[in-house]
Amino acid sequence: MTNMPGRDDEKTSVQALTGEKVAEAYLETMKNVTRAAIFDQLHRKKELTATEISKILSMDVDVVYYHMKFLRKMALVSEPRVEVKGNYIEKYYSLTPETRKSIAGQEYGKLEEQVLDRMGPEEFRRVLMTAFALIQSLTAGAANQIKRVDEDVIAEILRKRNISINIVGCTEEYYYESLKKLREIVRTAGEAANHGEMSYTIAFWAMPKID
Repeated sequence: MTNMPGRDDEKTSVQALTGEKVAEAYLETMKNVTRAAIFDQLHRKKELTATEISKILSMDVDVVYYHMKFLRKMALVSEPRVEVKGNYIEKYYSLTPETRKSIAGQEYGKLEEQVLDRMGPEEFRRVLMTAFALIQSLTAGAANQIKRVDEDVIAEILRKRNISINIVGCTEEYYYESLKKLREIVRTAGEAANHGEMSYTIAFWAMPKID
């Protein structure tokens, strides 16, 4: 009996996206926390199987396949690379070259702003809620890693001081000055995205005063 994983065998017709269309597809993805989490994992790695993603995110593999179909239809994810391993087939998913290039490009921030300018308040609320839920998921995952990792790894982190967790309040003036600097860091990090596997994480969470 041959095991043939790949519940996404239904043919998906996609067209390569560039520029503003990538920004629109990405922001549509950011309206759903599960899709956003899957996209984030594919952004970090060159390629992953649905099983690998399901283990990383602690979700059912069928859920991963379901949302992968959406990402493929949005032309953010390529058709899978198929590899035969003994009596079964493994499918490896990756972001399309156009998606990876656009997200890493200097113009992406401008394109994203253009798309955001066309959003209504409720649509933007959904994007914000998904973004915070994704940060919450990443934080929980980091906490679980810290819980499980060997003591010698923790000792090395302590020695190098190469981890930072800071939650600070500030004045309005300092907030906007800092926000400008943080956005520049995000931009340069995006430009470096194609130069290797992104196994390190920097998360910015900047919240203005909301009455």
